[in-house]
Amino acid sequence: MKLTPDILSPRMLRWSQMLNAYDFTIIHRPGKKIQNADALSRLPLETPETDIPSPPEVLFLEELHNPPVKADEISQATLRDPVLSRVLNWVLKGWPESAKECRIFYLKRHELSVHKNCLLWGNRVVIPEVLRGRVLDELHISHPGIEKMKSLARCYVWWPKIEEDIENHVGLCEPCQQTRHAPPRAPVHPWEVTTKSWSRVHIDFAGPFHGQMFFLLVDSFSKWLEIKRLSSATSSATIRVMREIFATHGIPDSVASDNGSQYTSEEFQNFLSKNGIRHILVAPTKGYERLLKTGEDCISASQ
Repeated sequence: MKLTPDILSPRMLRWSQMLNAYDFTIIHRPGKKIQNADALSRLPLETPETDIPSPPEVLFLEELHNPPVKADEISQATLRDPVLSRVLNWVLKGWPESAKECRIFYLKRHELSVHKNCLLWGNRVVIPEVLRGRVLDELHISHPGIEKMKSLARCYVWWPKIEEDIENHVGLCEPCQQTRHAPPRAPVHPWEVTTKSWSRVHIDFAGPFHGQMFFLLVDSFSKWLEIKRLSSATSSATIRVMREIFATHGIPDSVASDNGSQYTSEEFQNFLSKNGIRHILVAPTKGYERLLKTGEDCISASQ
C-alpha cells in the first residue's frame, strides 16, 4: 500500500476523499486462487450491437472574458516578488545546495515547475503575495465554509500558510459570522423514569411579583403541580411550605432543585436528611426546570 501523495489531480482527490469514508483492507489474490468464481462469471455474455449516437459537436465555447486573476498578472507579480522570483530562477537554472530563507520551497523543489513564468506546485498555481487577497476573495465569493474553501484552493492555488490565511479570511467575514450556526449543544441526559407518584419531585421559586415569591413543586410521575405564595425565598420559608405539602401528599423519595442558596444551606440539608429524602442538584436547563418555567410564565402573565 502507498500513502496518498501530497499532490493529486482533482479527480484523484475526489476518489481519495470518497474512499476515506470507509475502513477497509485491500488483499491481493491471484485469479487462480479464487475458487468461488465460476465459469459464467468469467465469461461475458454476447450483447447485441447497438448504435450509439455520437456526441454532438460543440461549435461555440463560453469564455470567461474577465477572469479574477490573469496569467499575465501572476507572471509579472511573480517576477516582482522577492521570494518567488528567486524560486523561479532556481527552478529554471538549478537549485543551490541549501536555501534556508526559502526552506518550504526547497523541500518541494522536485515538485515545482514553471509555465509562462508562473510557478506551479503540481497542478496548483503558486500565487504571489500581492495577489493573494484577490484570490481569497474569489474563493470566498459564495461564502463557503472553511473546509469547503480549503478544498477549492487545493484544486487550483497554493502558497505558504494558505490554509491559515483561509481560516483568518473566513473568520473576518462579517456575513459569515452573522449567519453562522450556533455550536451543537451537549447531549441531554434524560431523567430516570419514575414508576409511582411522589417518587421524585422538582422544586423552584418564581418571582418576585409585586413583592411576593411563589414556590413551585411538580411530581415527576403524575405532573401534579403545587404553587404556594410566600413573602420570602429563605430556607426556613421553603421548609415550612414543603412540610405543608408533604403532610398532604406524603414524603417523596428524592427532591430535585437548582443550586440556589436556600437549597444548599445547612438548614435545608438537615431537613432533607432527617426525613430520609435524597437531594438532587440540577442545572436550570433540565427538562423539569422548563416545566417549572412554564408555571412561572403563567404566574407572570396573570399579574
